[in-house]
Amino acid sequence: MSIVLDGTNGITSSNNLTFSTGTNGIVFNNSSAAINSTLNDYETGTWTPTLITDGSGATITYSSQLGKFTKIGNIVYVECEIQWTARSGGSGNVLVGGFPFGLTDSAVYGMRLGPFSFVAGTGMPTTPVLGYFTTPSSATALYLYPTTSNTAVASTALTGGGALAFKSFYTCNF
Repeated sequence: MSIVLDGTNGITSSNNLTFSTGTNGIVFNNSSAAINSTLNDYETGTWTPTLITDGSGATITYSSQLGKFTKIGNIVYVECEIQWTARSGGSGNVLVGGFPFGLTDSAVYGMRLGPFSFVAGTGMPTTPVLGYFTTPSSATALYLYPTTSNTAVASTALTGGGALAFKSFYTCNF
């Protein structure tokens, strides 16, 4: 590996820049708090989104469950697409679960996202749907709310087939 410092164009490298330990990173010296100004975590991957309920469990038949994420520091950008063909049993409200990282801070409890880019189904609301994160935990989940109501979408809305898709971000633990 060769690194060139030319004083004008910064640093150039012909290979990857690798740090010797997992806690090192790129330090941005624009802050008095060096630990909070260090970029030391970047991940990309997939996750399996699920539909869950906050009451008794429902059995849901999926035709597609696609999730992608990019994590930069403590910010997680997620993409989600779920398609289902049937639901049986269950009670309570519908949530999207399976997020790749837990929500970090009680201050963001109730953070809304949306509207969802696509929601369709026999019993799903015809108005735009927003997401509402649950309390912080390793089991981060997202309630679905029609924009015209403060009432979450009930599990009975999953009658027949349907689909939903969204892109969003949230803060997580390192």
